[in-house]
Amino acid sequence: MGPFKREHSIWVSPDILLDIETPTLTNAIGITESDRIIMSTTWYTNFAPSGIRNKKKKRKIYIYEKMTKENWEEFSKEINRTLTPILKDKQIFDTKELNRYWNIWLSNIIRVAN
Repeated sequence: MGPFKREHSIWVSPDILLDIETPTLTNAIGITESDRIIMSTTWYTNFAPSGIRNKKKKRKIYIYEKMTKENWEEFSKEINRTLTPILKDKQIFDTKELNRYWNIWLSNIIRVAN
């Protein structure tokens, strides 16, 4: 078992995660008497939790095999129309900008697909 073995995964929608700080690793031996490592980070999001979790949230499943050539062409044209003005001639110099433009790209893909 190496130090980078992934035992647990945390998923967050890219629509709400604007940025994340570099994680810090803390040896847990003096804290929990465990041989594990504690990872801490800060997430910057664009929402305030309601406090009540809705476990019945619906999700959309896209069936790519059923897409027609015309559907793909329409989707492609709409993506180009919406993203070209936003991302035209943009240069990304750091991870904060990369995360920002990734979120713009992803939210537009989802919006057009719906």
